[in-house]
Amino acid sequence: MRFFKHPTAINNKDEKPSVVCIGNFDAVHLGHQTLIKRARVIADEQNLQTVACFFEPQPKEFFLKDKAPHRITNLRNKVFWLDHYAVDVAYCVDFNKNMQTLSAKKFVEQILLKQLNAKAIIVGDDFRFGCNRDGDFKFLSEFLKPLGVYVEQAQSVIINNARVSSSMIRECLDNADIKTTNQLLGRQYSIIGKVVKGNQLGRTINTPTANISLKTKLPAIDGVWACNVTINNHDYDAVANVGARPTLNSFKPILEVHILDFDQDIYDQIIETRFVKKIRDIKKFNSLDELKAQIQQDIQQAKTIFQQAN
Repeated sequence: MRFFKHPTAINNKDEKPSVVCIGNFDAVHLGHQTLIKRARVIADEQNLQTVACFFEPQPKEFFLKDKAPHRITNLRNKVFWLDHYAVDVAYCVDFNKNMQTLSAKKFVEQILLKQLNAKAIIVGDDFRFGCNRDGDFKFLSEFLKPLGVYVEQAQSVIINNARVSSSMIRECLDNADIKTTNQLLGRQYSIIGKVVKGNQLGRTINTPTANISLKTKLPAIDGVWACNVTINNHDYDAVANVGARPTLNSFKPILEVHILDFDQDIYDQIIETRFVKKIRDIKKFNSLDELKAQIQQDIQQAKTIFQQAN
């Protein structure tokens, strides 16, 4: 898969025409996967390429700032899963002040037709776009049909009598309901990221951690979790703290993973952390000794969880 970030132009002289599926793709859940699969069918039938078109930041993040819905997948993870589900091109539209004022008509003309050379477009049943949210499936159909562009509205995916959506997944994660989250995703919920150097406090209390920057202020998951971690195609049990670190007066969200029975240098490596069961909420401790004692309890609880699962 190739990745383009607007306003980087795709050279249409070198590109196939495309079938475009549009959305936020936060989580790349079963509903999003339905759009992608349908786009793949049309692309194979008509010798087109598939393009997933989405926005960064997500529009609600642009308008609502810290009050925006919490992010399920950051850009790195979103692009990873789009590639996993066989999208040919990920096209990230920079949502800025210019995009804020762009009409639905101009978006279609400048992005879908000029940049992406769309011959078919697939949208979800709740998709709206344009400066006044006046663009929808009806608008696309009426505007593009005379131009010979096919427009299709994908039907919602229903699980447990409820529509699969990013908001539903956020609610599940907020309630630590990882089982339902995984059902809605069609896979285990995970965070994929590069291990970066932290303050190395973990080493001083005998619990070294792999630190992964979340690249978002508003992660949809937090707390201390029992996890599975994949490193170089090998799986390990782990305990992860995801979110702020109030004991250290650090409130920038980060994923810290203590991998059980592991002692290797994995700086700059990409690892995947899959969440198994929540152990507790994040809390502020009065001292590092209290934090150290709690971490040992967390590790023992995680080991019990893994033993019960086997």
